[in-house]
Order: sequence, then structure tokens, then C-alpha cells
Amino acid sequence: MDTKLIELMELAIDKKMTPGINIAVYINQSWQEYSLGNIVGDTDITTDSSTYYDIASLSKIITSSLVISLADKRQLSIEDKASKYLNFLSDYPDITIKNLLSHTSGLQLNKRYDKTIEYTQSQIARLIFNKENLRLTQT
Repeated sequence: MDTKLIELMELAIDKKMTPGINIAVYINQSWQEYSLGNIVGDTDITTDSSTYYDIASLSKIITSSLVISLADKRQLSIEDKASKYLNFLSDYPDITIKNLLSHTSGLQLNKRYDKTIEYTQSQIARLIFNKENLRLTQT
């Protein structure tokens, strides 16, 4: 285990910045997973690699960065129909990726258009860094 990383995780928990932390790090062609602390406040329910987190608006930064990166590599176009990649938007054939990125799709705020797709942080990291093909579908 990387002691500096563990020290930083412990410091964040001690300073009450977060009750618990899970991190997946890709070093020397292998994954190292670190879990420390509790899921909620002063409970005794500890975190582990299967803990789910609500990341709220942080996903917008990651998603837009990944989409622009794929567009730069010509693996998709922001003018592509969103339903090409997100089949739960098939009832909205005119919405483009650009519409979603710029909040001009006309989709209603706070309405669920999909069913929840849950991944752990480790699974998301593996999908991103292993460049596995990810097609989001309803469950």
C-alpha cells in the first residue's frame, strides 16, 4: 500500500472532509484499491470496493471531458444523435450529443429518462482506463 496515499485519506477523514474514501489507482500495469472510513458519519458501516456513491454534478465534468476526447479522436461527433449511444433516448431522435452537453435538448429537468445504472468507482475507472466499450442501456 502507498503510505502517502493512506495518510492523505486519513487526513481527509480526520478533518471531517468526508466520512470515507474509496480509491482505485492504476500503477505499474495493475490496479490497487484503497478503502478507508465509514459510509456515513459516525456509523460503523465501513466502505469497501463495492460501496456506491452519489457523485451528483461531478459526472458532468467527467462526461463532457470524455465526450470531447472521443470527438477529438473522431470516434464520435457531437452532432451524432444521442440515441445512437443512449438507447433510452430513442423516443427523442432529434437530440444530439451537443444538445446534451449544452443543456439545449429540451428534456425536462428532474424527469427520469433512464433506469438507474450502478457502477462502483473501481468499475468506472476500469471502463475509462481500459477503454472498454460502454453502451448505457436500460435495465
